[in-house]
Amino acid sequence: MIKTTETGKTVLIRTLASLDTGKGISVQNVFLRTARALGLAIKPRDVSSLSECLPIIRELVDEGVIEYWHSEAMPRYTLREGATHRACCRTEPIGAVIRACNNRGNGLRALELMSARPFYLNREAVRTELDKVNADLETLPQAWKDGILRGEEYATQKASLEAKQAQCKALLSLPECAVYFDTAADYRGRLYFGGGLASPHNGRFAREVFTREDEITLDCRSSFAQMIAILTGDAALGRACGIGTTEECDLYLQVAEQAGIDRQKAKAHRAELKGAIMPRAYGAGEARSKEALKSFSDCEQVAILKRLDSFTRITKRAQAAAAEWADDGDQLAWCTPCGNRPAQEYYVMKSAQFCTGNNDCLYYPPAFPLTLRTQYVQKNRTETQSGAVLGSTANIVQSLDASLCAEVICRHFDKTGEIPFTIHDSFTVKKENADSLRQTVCEVMRDMYDAPEMIELRKMLKIIPPKAGIDFSQMNPLSEE
Repeated sequence: MIKTTETGKTVLIRTLASLDTGKGISVQNVFLRTARALGLAIKPRDVSSLSECLPIIRELVDEGVIEYWHSEAMPRYTLREGATHRACCRTEPIGAVIRACNNRGNGLRALELMSARPFYLNREAVRTELDKVNADLETLPQAWKDGILRGEEYATQKASLEAKQAQCKALLSLPECAVYFDTAADYRGRLYFGGGLASPHNGRFAREVFTREDEITLDCRSSFAQMIAILTGDAALGRACGIGTTEECDLYLQVAEQAGIDRQKAKAHRAELKGAIMPRAYGAGEARSKEALKSFSDCEQVAILKRLDSFTRITKRAQAAAAEWADDGDQLAWCTPCGNRPAQEYYVMKSAQFCTGNNDCLYYPPAFPLTLRTQYVQKNRTETQSGAVLGSTANIVQSLDASLCAEVICRHFDKTGEIPFTIHDSFTVKKENADSLRQTVCEVMRDMYDAPEMIELRKMLKIIPPKAGIDFSQMNPLSEE
């Protein structure tokens, strides 16, 4: 029987803690994560080696780390409340990276730095929020009786309040000192803090209660558009999101103005513009974008979409490249300026069944289904799976976004000794370091434009930037949150 080390077990516990965001963890996920910790290779044709996971899962349940909830329809595990502080964080700044399969260079170094970033919880703010949530939950049944909330609306409100209640409890269970969270990256290289319900990445409320009074948060002005502008050399798009200008700008209003739409009308319907423009950048079709622009005439819709030619070009080139690779049985892969080597993960999935051989339902179900990947590429979307072609645009853009974030983390630390609190395209730093952060972001964007990895990515996508390119001498890419 294979055994894991205490260190491996600790990492497994923290990994499971990061997966439990309030709805529990599926049985399949717990078993497959345990199998990974044991170094087991699980393939659809033979899943019998999952039996090696049974003793470890029983041990975690007996130790009170996780709890098994039996259900014929949806059996699951949850992290026990008393184990939250043990599983979710550390009290020492010794970094721990849970997953970084495609991160290299500064992409990996950024994860290591993030895991050594101290967080200080505003416990008073959390208690205040918890009291408010508890009070709202107490009055909710009356709202049902009075007919104010019924049906789906009532269920949604109740679920939302219970989720916030669970988050507050998880946060308050953290040690009353500086805490450090494990980090992980997805296949695109995007950076995440672990910690499950107590994670600094668990929504705007977490951002607020982990941000101190002497800190400030600066956001990229629509980073997806900034990355597309840098990749394509589209100077007009760059100016709409703070690259090539020192003016205050708003991508959605700028695009509307460039399409000849009155600014006041654009302001009034900014949400619609965002709902059309952002998905377009990630590969959404023209029909979806037009559907979002209901308050605009057909001519105005066409003008807005025409202004998004860079998005359309990226989508066509990315999808064509992904299709070519998939035809050869390969996943689309590329390098980013920070050193990451992202690769798409769109494999055909196959069903399997594992029998645990135990009917007491105390630790796991008697049997459960598995969905495991094969070695074949899923090219197009099906009813149940996304395809490599459809996902290519978003993956490329978000990998560049991740590269920017990683480089900024590393350079800012080298300059100031401070590790930013980052959430994809936003950076929380001490107010005294805000100007240094702005300068660093500008430097990284300039360097990305001419980086060898960017040149190779353009070749793969068959993109030739205009000779004039982007004026990087004028930049204002960040706005205060």
